Amino acid sequence: MIEVFKTVHNFYYSRAVVKLNFYSFSTARGNKFKLQKFNCHYNIRKYSFVSRVVNIWNSLPDYTVEADSLNAFRIVLINTGLIKMLFITTNQI
Repeated sequence: MIEVFKTVHNFYYSRAVVKLNFYSFSTARGNKFKLQKFNCHYNIRKYSFVSRVVNIWNSLPDYTVEADSLNAFRIVLINTGLIKMLFITTNQI
């Protein structure tokens, strides 16, 4: 989740990271940085980083995704117990 936060908030050089597609309409429920899901027909793409992270990222609350800094994002994840949810979700894959 930290890598997605860095990518969404432009901590990396834009040409060196995975391209994440955002929803283009503003009526999407959830956070304003909601990522777009894509259909996977091959296992190599189905189990890729982007495919595994989209559902988890879209389920995060708005105040978590819009944190001011990376440390604030980490603190919100830890204090709200969302970090436990992330470990449970990723271990089920």
